[in-house]
Amino acid sequence: VERTGLMSIFNAAADASYREALDELPDLSVEWMAAGGRVCPRCAALHGKRKHPRGTFPGNVIAPPLHARCRCRIVPWRPGWASLGVA
Repeated sequence: VERTGLMSIFNAAADASYREALDELPDLSVEWMAAGGRVCPRCAALHGKRKHPRGTFPGNVIAPPLHARCRCRIVPWRPGWASLGVA
């Protein structure tokens, strides 16, 4: 229960900071990162999906966790980072 709560707080804070960053980084997106190893089908389907910081992921999901013990997180993503080798 504690881990799920911590992941919820971490991802909510990250999502809020990405929304605030839009003024300086208008091309910023948010990417869903599923934790390695055992991943539920819903999280696996969202892995690598991107959303606008003020939008939602498929299924109207704002950020992880989707379920108890979910270890997924959201990370920032910009188009130019792909050419730099930044995942």
